[in-house]
Amino acid sequence: MRNLTPDRGRQETWKVAPQRRTTSELDTETVQRLVQSLDRSLVASGFSPLEGGSTEVYRIDLVGSDRNPLVLKIYPDEPEWRPSKEILVAGWLKGLTPPVPKWLRVDESRTVLPLRFALLTLLPGRSLRHWMAEPGIDQAYRQMGELLRRIHSVPMPAYGYVLGHGIDKPRSTNADYMTAAFEDVFRRFRDLGGDADLGRHCSTWPKEASISWPKATVPYSATTTSIRAMCSRRMAASAAFS
Repeated sequence: MRNLTPDRGRQETWKVAPQRRTTSELDTETVQRLVQSLDRSLVASGFSPLEGGSTEVYRIDLVGSDRNPLVLKIYPDEPEWRPSKEILVAGWLKGLTPPVPKWLRVDESRTVLPLRFALLTLLPGRSLRHWMAEPGIDQAYRQMGELLRRIHSVPMPAYGYVLGHGIDKPRSTNADYMTAAFEDVFRRFRDLGGDADLGRHCSTWPKEASISWPKATVPYSATTTSIRAMCSRRMAASAAFS
């Protein structure tokens, strides 16, 4: 069994954001307890950190040619609903091609690790950032667009922000959802001490601009980006003069 120490020897030419630490360094004994919490017959042969993501994620290799590697994902304490949300969304997308990871175990007991964790299946491949300078990268972008279209085609029962239990404060139309979202943003702007008149003025734009909100399955509109940008510039100017 090879040394269970994260492999950090290889140097890459590109720069990545600092990894967000959520717990102490893993060791041989801890990794072995993690995999055996899933199946007592599993034996870990090594592990290494995976790049990207909002928290710590590791690849765990297993002894045996018939054993596929696992992914360990460690969750911070907040938000409390994140593990449940990820399992829920993965279930919604399980029919997609390429496939999404499968959550094999979620442990929120904090008995094996000081924080919550999940063990998942590993999807093969490397991050797209490794291929940015390669010829034909435009084909990868086309494939990403095709995948995004398939994600947007997944039917949903309502519009709203997804939490662990499902859609929070569901709305029947995209227009209702986007209007409520803007109203909430500008209300918080005023509550935090922003210019009240400016906040009220910006909050009327989605209604008065005669925007035709798209009837997309997933509530998103490029129009929202432009409105937020305009309001952000005016709010920044107001803050600067204040």
